[in-house]
Amino acid sequence: MQDLEQVKSLMLSLLRQAGLYLENKFYSFKNIYDKEASYITDNFALKAEEIIVTGIKNKFPEHQIATPRNHQPELLTSKEPVWLVKAVDGLSHFSRNIPIYTINLTFQVNGQVMLGGVNFQPAKQIFLAEAGQGATLNGLPIHVSSVKELSQAYLFVELPEEKDEHFGSEFDKIKELARAAKQVETFRIGALGQCLVAIGAFDAYIDFSGTSTIYNQAASLLMVKEAGGEVVHLEPPQKENIRILATNGQLTKEILEILNNH
Repeated sequence: MQDLEQVKSLMLSLLRQAGLYLENKFYSFKNIYDKEASYITDNFALKAEEIIVTGIKNKFPEHQIATPRNHQPELLTSKEPVWLVKAVDGLSHFSRNIPIYTINLTFQVNGQVMLGGVNFQPAKQIFLAEAGQGATLNGLPIHVSSVKELSQAYLFVELPEEKDEHFGSEFDKIKELARAAKQVETFRIGALGQCLVAIGAFDAYIDFSGTSTIYNQAASLLMVKEAGGEVVHLEPPQKENIRILATNGQLTKEILEILNNH
């Protein structure tokens, strides 16, 4: 499909452009803007978003663009071509000069994700997935791990961010996972965790954050699926809010047993 090839080419170009811009500004002074307690942005994140949005509008003026800032959840199910843009996933890291953040772009038609791209610029890693065509890292095919036993598994866990009545019980589940698995680690960024599952670096990703959205993770979820993994919704999606378990397909049952029994 010629148009999809053009979209893919533009997606890769925009991921690189925004990534280089953020890398060059990483240690510069940042103006932080708090929209609400769970959402911050800064002047460089806004500029990176502008680079991406402008690039899309110049090439495909008929395409719709959805971002966390313009908050148009109805676009998620639109029949028209729609881009989901998360210019900086991990803004709290970026704003504090912690080099763990990603740029996430998704292209969908009729509400179906067709392409997803994630740039982990600090490691110079660009992940790309196309529906039905597999997933790549810097142009090379990737696949999930073959680990079959939780006792041998490396788990990527996003810690709870909502200090609500479930806070303590969620950590009880994490403790049980830590006892059962070979290793449990967390770097907070869900899209990165899912991409690391897609390349087999981790064997599963479990989201306890309570703050994940489809803008952040639509691209990386496609990455997991196209790399041969399995995606499970731990809670029914609520508009743009999601909570995900992503595994290599071998560990899903064992992890769900722990999550459902505590």
